[in-house]
Amino acid sequence: MPASRFEIGQIVRIRNVIATRHAGQLGRILELKPAQRGTSTLDKYIVMLSSGVQKEFWSIQLEENSDGA
Repeated sequence: MPASRFEIGQIVRIRNVIATRHAGQLGRILELKPAQRGTSTLDKYIVMLSSGVQKEFWSIQLEENSDGA
């Protein structure tokens, strides 16, 4: 099984790849839901946004935070 792109506890930025009102926001990875077919590009992540809201995102909707936060 391929390695996941992100780790639990990692800070990520929400991308605007798939239309989302959360684009540009930062969040912390809480949980990983690996893809059933074993491809990490289809992994889903539960993210706690800086606003305190938890949302689920596909791997392609997330990127590493480059701000160092």
